[in-house]
Formats: sequence, structure tokens, C-alpha cells
Amino acid sequence: MPAGLQSKTCASHLMKLFFAARQTRPDLTTAIVRLASAISRWNVTHDKELRHLMCYVAHHTHDEITFELSCSDLERACVVLWVDSDWAGDRAHTQS
Repeated sequence: MPAGLQSKTCASHLMKLFFAARQTRPDLTTAIVRLASAISRWNVTHDKELRHLMCYVAHHTHDEITFELSCSDLERACVVLWVDSDWAGDRAHTQS
């Protein structure tokens, strides 16, 4: 497969997204890490996936995960988070 157009700049794009996602959007980290694992073998499919991710982020800039707890919530607080809610959406590694 031919090298992607973003093969030289993909790391920069992904790390900027990753920095922002660590602060407010942990749900994006799975997609970013999956793409980052392909930096050394970047191809046109990864270009499409990066574009899809960037478009998603651009259209959901108002979304963020925030929470606030008071000391009185300590006894009953429970944080549950799944960042990979589709459990096999990665086409490159899906076995079925």
C-alpha cells in the first residue's frame, strides 16, 4: 500500500490531539492511540482515518467530559468509563 500524504506530519497531528484529549476528552484516546501505533507504517487508509477523526473532533468541539464532587459524595461516588465502546471497531485488527 502506498505511503499516505500525512506520513511525515501524522505524529504532530496525533500528539496535538492526544494532549487535548488527556485534559477533556478521554473518549478520544483509543482512536488516537490506534492511529499512533501506525505512524511508522502510515498509508492512505490511515490518512482517511485521521481525516475522519479530525472531522469528528471539529464537529464536536463543544463536547467535553466534566465532573464535580463534593466531600459528601465520597461514600457513594463511582466512576465507570469505557473509552472503546464499540469493542472491535478497528478494522485492521478485527478477527471476525
